[in-house]
Amino acid sequence: MRCTPSLSTLAIIFLLVALSEAFFIFYTIFLHIILTTIPLRVFRGATLAARHIEAARKASQQEFNDQPDTRESNSSHPSCSSSEVIHVSIIPSYKESLETLQDTLSILASHRSAKTTYDIFLAMEERDPGAMEIAEALISRFGTSFFCIQYSVHPSDVPGESQGKSANVAWAARAVEDKYKGRPCFQDVLITITDSDTHLLESYYQLLQQRHSALREQQPSDPAAASETLYTAPIIFDRNAHLVPRLVRVADVGWSSAGLACYKTRTDYGGIAFPTSVYSLPLSLVSSVGGWDAGPGAIGEDMHMMLKCYFATGGQLNIESIASPASMSNVTTPGSTGLSGWLRNHKARYLQALRHMWGCLDTGYAVQKWSEMKYGNRRRVHFLWLRNAVLFLRLFEAHILPLHFLCILVASSRYSSSGSMGSTTRTTSPYYLEMTLLLTEYVRNANLLLMAICLNTAYARFYHVSVQTRRWEMQKAGLHDFATESSPGRNKSWSLGAILDILALPAASMLFGTLPLLHAVLSQLWSDRLVYRVSGKPTKSKGG
Repeated sequence: MRCTPSLSTLAIIFLLVALSEAFFIFYTIFLHIILTTIPLRVFRGATLAARHIEAARKASQQEFNDQPDTRESNSSHPSCSSSEVIHVSIIPSYKESLETLQDTLSILASHRSAKTTYDIFLAMEERDPGAMEIAEALISRFGTSFFCIQYSVHPSDVPGESQGKSANVAWAARAVEDKYKGRPCFQDVLITITDSDTHLLESYYQLLQQRHSALREQQPSDPAAASETLYTAPIIFDRNAHLVPRLVRVADVGWSSAGLACYKTRTDYGGIAFPTSVYSLPLSLVSSVGGWDAGPGAIGEDMHMMLKCYFATGGQLNIESIASPASMSNVTTPGSTGLSGWLRNHKARYLQALRHMWGCLDTGYAVQKWSEMKYGNRRRVHFLWLRNAVLFLRLFEAHILPLHFLCILVASSRYSSSGSMGSTTRTTSPYYLEMTLLLTEYVRNANLLLMAICLNTAYARFYHVSVQTRRWEMQKAGLHDFATESSPGRNKSWSLGAILDILALPAASMLFGTLPLLHAVLSQLWSDRLVYRVSGKPTKSKGG
């Protein structure tokens, strides 16, 4: 199961070499059809996300203008009524700077409900020599800013565990469960997982609470609605995009776009969306599935937990997108300048991409869990077959498509130059082969044009609305340094810089997508363990 992506790639290479051109024609057309749907889905997701984020911001602005002084000052524990939610935020940290964590907590502390409903768990690592000192400094500074703030220390020698975010989160989540299990509001404890440098807006928690309460009201007709829902947030890389090399910036635009391609509306119940860095789920769901996995196969923490919940609920997991952008930073190596700094930035982004692509272990995990799935009645069978098909198509796009597409491109080049790939007998007309090669070349060029249109229209709109929303919320909270932090943003639509970004897309996709995926699947033929390396974070650039 671990080697599913690598074995599938070896199988494709064998089939391309050993079988007729007919297989090549069929499979290359199939891959190009999938490829063409991606910019269309990104366009749809970015358009919907921008519309929903803007609508939520306008509603919040109206509410704020009607009641300008609504900040909560009561630090008592919230009641456990059906309308109240406790927000537990688990923030995993390994060798993160004090400044990075201070910035993240400063934004959370500015939220009006922070003192009454925010319970912060700093998930520290024992192997980080400065972890406890930083955690205690943060608790001393923010002790009165939240309903509660504490830290856990994940041991470095737990048998069977693998170093990484998932094991750290799993350890902290057990502490959360011990704290809240048995209380009347156990189902209304929502756990949010966020990276140490991710800035979540107040609107995220407000919309999350509103949606959870609405699902609770559906319980007479749908008892599992509130307890089997996972919430995701669209992400933007807006705080230092102007300070990193073009290929790094473009790669992260692609990462953000991949999340938008799965942006879900509430009516799209059967859709599949993988969380990216930020997601929330009820503590009752966490408890029912046995928490986060901590072994080497769980390195793709967010996707792995979503898959675990999906199969544990028999494919009934509800996934919803929250219309509030999560602000993130591009990976960088602070202090590096010149050619050396340029190379280090690319190396840092490659190592991050390798860690992401090591999560292709989740494809084998999903295959294993799918083989154990029970379907029940006929109506459920039809629904689950369709939903499982979508799930595996998304996994195929993430973990297999780039490698298979590389094989197809190499085969296309060989067919174009020699007219065959080694098969002894031609089984198709040269006309069909030539037409396929010509057609797919046009499709690739058209796909690049479609992505250019998407990024300079729908994605540009999403980015602009997200930055506006973040700026307004920071100004409302009096955090003016943060309000101006994302002002440089990305290049203006159809500017020279934006066009160069589009032209850099194929290179960025290869360098930070296909190559690290190839690196991962080849390495996984021998081992499922990856040495975890923390990604570099920028220091805050005030005023710009």
